[in-house]
Amino acid sequence: MEQDFNSPYKSNYTLGIIFTILSLLTVVGNIVTILMPSIGCIVSIASLISAILLLVWFFRSHKNLLAFNTMGLKYSPGWAVGAFFVPILNLFRPYQIAQEIWKASDPEASTVGWKQSKISIVVILWWLSVFLSIIITSATMGYGISMGIQAGLSGVEPDIASISNAVSIPSMVGMGLYTILTISMVVLTNDRQDEKAENLGIL
Repeated sequence: MEQDFNSPYKSNYTLGIIFTILSLLTVVGNIVTILMPSIGCIVSIASLISAILLLVWFFRSHKNLLAFNTMGLKYSPGWAVGAFFVPILNLFRPYQIAQEIWKASDPEASTVGWKQSKISIVVILWWLSVFLSIIITSATMGYGISMGIQAGLSGVEPDIASISNAVSIPSMVGMGLYTILTISMVVLTNDRQDEKAENLGIL
């Protein structure tokens, strides 16, 4: 893969702060919507912006590897974003790219020796939390639908509040775990990249 080593280094420190604040506000907003459903639209917009910022972070973080003159990269900044949108591939490629970013950002690693760096446990937990969040959300939604159908068949007025809580609370727990791990991955990777940039004299 042809690499552009003229790419300048850009710290993701500010982007990381904005992403962290917005992600935490989204989690809090999801909790508040239980009492104030009217703000659901605002929370959804904040969640969408947060997701976009994460994609921007992936692109910029991988592009920074070029500023480090990193040799032997398997992926590209474009793929760091595109991999999330390709069916089947998005089940594992974003994880592999996140690990490549982590390893190549090792402050002590050389432009070639980075491949010998250790993988990140945080990245592993982050990717597991993605699937856990999906599983929890799917399971609770299925449970909520089942409760509604059973209530309808029995002729009993469905308890909307109970069904809503049964769906919302477990989903928010899964989303909260995902958010914490995503923020951790972003912050820790940013620290590694800034330290490496300082070591190389490009920050």
